[in-house]
Amino acid sequence: MRLLLGVLAGAVALGSACEAKPPPVARGALGGEVVARVGTEEVAVETVRQIASAQSVSPQTALDLAVADALFAADARSRAPSWKQDKAEARVLGRLLLSRLFAEAKDQGPPTDAEVEEKTNKYWVRVARPAAAVVGNAVVLVPEAADEQTWLRAERVAKRIVDAVAPAAKPLVRAEGTYDFEQSVLTEPTGGLSEVLRLAKEVDGEGLKVVAEASAPFAADNLTVTKLKAERQPYEPAFVAAAINLKPGELAPPFRTRFGVHVVVGVLQVPAEQLSLDVRRTRFADEIYSDRTRALTNALLTGLRAEHRVEVDRAAETSLSEIKVER
Repeated sequence: MRLLLGVLAGAVALGSACEAKPPPVARGALGGEVVARVGTEEVAVETVRQIASAQSVSPQTALDLAVADALFAADARSRAPSWKQDKAEARVLGRLLLSRLFAEAKDQGPPTDAEVEEKTNKYWVRVARPAAAVVGNAVVLVPEAADEQTWLRAERVAKRIVDAVAPAAKPLVRAEGTYDFEQSVLTEPTGGLSEVLRLAKEVDGEGLKVVAEASAPFAADNLTVTKLKAERQPYEPAFVAAAINLKPGELAPPFRTRFGVHVVVGVLQVPAEQLSLDVRRTRFADEIYSDRTRALTNALLTGLRAEHRVEVDRAAETSLSEIKVER
């Protein structure tokens, strides 16, 4: 039952985005403990309460799931021989029909390259992430259209920053930092990075602004490395070229970008996490089969709603409001 409701939950969600809309749900006075009726199948308040509790979903979602379950039962009941048309057996037959949809989804063949690519984009940071670097970056900002004398002044400030932060960078050599891509959190246990950034900000900028902060992870393709592939942002190519290979605690000589003059210290080198297509196909297979099953289920539900009248009690909202769900 739990697997069935899980598939139905996905189908209910997909149904909201489906272009083919089923007939509107009728409203009527059903009375008693009945909150909905699908053909001759009735949905009781207690059924909705049990689903809401078991699945930790809202009462309205639980009602939607119960109606979907009843649609399968009503269809099975209408197709079964007269001697098998009792309600309990109809529910079993309806669930067997849904189970067969999963087999049909698998019969469509192994996950296609396109399906695997879709999942790869979803779980990109776990299965297709390139090697990345995290650095501490102190930059002496240089205004646009500044003359060469201003750039030379910025380089002079940058050299003093190198002298100021070099001792504080040494602990980073033995640091065993980590980066959590799911939460976008850098862990650097020695405190060396914080000290480097603090000292850099204390250097006199000679009238120029000094900014110091930890970088986001970035890769050799001049893009940030984020949890979602679609959220990757461009990184300054000159910066990447100068900083991508820095080892923890290693200071790069001051260098220019269009923003100013940078002093960069290596903090972390994050290895790539890149699985082959075949490994990803195997890893994502169950989820892809479930997606296919949900799509088949949604298409079937749309047709069943057109065949079987769905009626919800006018007082359903009041009945559902009394259902308390512990989460």
